[in-house]
Amino acid sequence: DDGGKKKKISESTISVRLYGVDAPELSHFGNPAQPYSAEARDYVRRTFPVGTSVKVRCFSRDRYGRIIGKVSGPSTNDLSRDLASRGFATVYSGGGAEYDNNREVLEESVRTAKKGRLGLWADDDAMTPGEYKREIREQRKKLKMTNELGKDQILR
Repeated sequence: DDGGKKKKISESTISVRLYGVDAPELSHFGNPAQPYSAEARDYVRRTFPVGTSVKVRCFSRDRYGRIIGKVSGPSTNDLSRDLASRGFATVYSGGGAEYDNNREVLEESVRTAKKGRLGLWADDDAMTPGEYKREIREQRKKLKMTNELGKDQILR
């Protein structure tokens, strides 16, 4: 208990979803990691080592309560654009998308990474994070249906 004392935001950890982009998925919830997810994570860690002060321009919150924002710091003024230009993110087009009037810049960054075959675009059969998440959902749905059919057979 902190005795009812409020913490300064600088003393807190907040979850931020980068505006405008969708990066490859790390392994979680029993799902395998998407190719280039570790490289994207490592790029962010190199750009912002632990203890680095960052600026977050907040736009809104997503359905999980994370802040959707533009992250900048000593070595970049736009982490979303940097990830897209290195092939570590695609332009996010799902619900609640925020672009800060930079959608065209983000799309051009992705096009440049594709032309240069950078990051996830190095693979001919590259799967975007959105496609990966859809495939995982379909696999789960099939598994659930298979499990339900199996239970039905057992009950007979």
